[in-house]
Amino acid sequence: MREDQLERSLRASAPHVSTIGVLDRVANKRQRRTRMRRAGVVAVTAVLVLATVTLAAVAIDDDGTTTHVAAPGGALRVRVVRGAASTITPESGVSRVAAPVALDPDQGYVRGPLSVSGSTLSFAAYDRDGESYRFPPSRIVRVDSRTAREEGRVDLKAEVLSVADGEGASWALTRNPAPANGLPDAFLKRITADGGVTSVLLPPGSDPVGPIVVGQGSVWIPLRDAVLRYDASTAQYTTRYALAPADTRSVAITDQVVATDRGDLVALQTDGTVSGISAGTIGDAAIVAVTSAPSAALIRLTVNPADGNRASVGTERLPGGFAATTIATTGERTWVTGTAGDRPAVVLLDGRSVMRSTVILDGARDASFAWVSRDTVLATANGRLVRIDID
Repeated sequence: MREDQLERSLRASAPHVSTIGVLDRVANKRQRRTRMRRAGVVAVTAVLVLATVTLAAVAIDDDGTTTHVAAPGGALRVRVVRGAASTITPESGVSRVAAPVALDPDQGYVRGPLSVSGSTLSFAAYDRDGESYRFPPSRIVRVDSRTAREEGRVDLKAEVLSVADGEGASWALTRNPAPANGLPDAFLKRITADGGVTSVLLPPGSDPVGPIVVGQGSVWIPLRDAVLRYDASTAQYTTRYALAPADTRSVAITDQVVATDRGDLVALQTDGTVSGISAGTIGDAAIVAVTSAPSAALIRLTVNPADGNRASVGTERLPGGFAATTIATTGERTWVTGTAGDRPAVVLLDGRSVMRSTVILDGARDASFAWVSRDTVLATANGRLVRIDID
């Protein structure tokens, strides 16, 4: 058989293979392989995310105790400026993430006032309402400042303005929702160790503008135009000390009871009278707020208009660019709350009233601070409790 005949015979006997749909089948196979590769990547990513969340959920403190720390999500950033900075701005320091503290059980929207007593931190908590909060109800929650474990809780109805401990009880100042006209009712709460609450309505027209203070057998309530005194054993009203109106006021207990009054100081006498005393300031400096040290020494927060409204604690000048508003102390730690630009900030001073650090919160609202241990500040911001390591 000739070669041309052989070729024709082979072609006639070969099976016919169609090319119709070949490109579609190849594309489908490639899609299946791509989906399989993507599924593998997703699975590996999920494992890594789970591991990250797990690591972020629990942190071990230096002393061996465990602090529950929530994984970042819309994380709050903080700037820490170490030492005695002469001037600060909202961009001072190195920005880093503040660790959200997971509360168990969840307390809802948490905010100030913050109060430190030993290793216990007290704060106010409310039901969430979007990015804000609503009341009633409200509650005062006490947690171990090292572990965030709940130690106690008192359920209330009104907004919590101030909390304090002393004279054998815990105390709270609360305020009802604002009415259409006039001032809302305010109440003094005496809270016993077993959780019992005695509630006393403040006189009509009372407008609290500062934290309550407990001592010398009494509870002292700073108002816009006065200071009220209540007997600590009965929670009954005893005295009203009339003062000139002021947007803020503070009271401190040393060897006498001292209150701020238009940039100056007055002494509140046991017979209900008010007497002027030396403010102990230099030049044009005015008293902004006062507190007392464990030694009962008076600690003054001042502002000097002649020095660009620079704030000072005693003789220690605080950073320029920091606007001071309040002062608090516990043990050998003193902290001054204010703002750096439009951002919440706090300046920390040691037992000698020497600046240790300045902390600035980025993107925070509704912020409060408490210096709970040598290297740790706890703060409430945006409805959450966060931990800030200052070293």
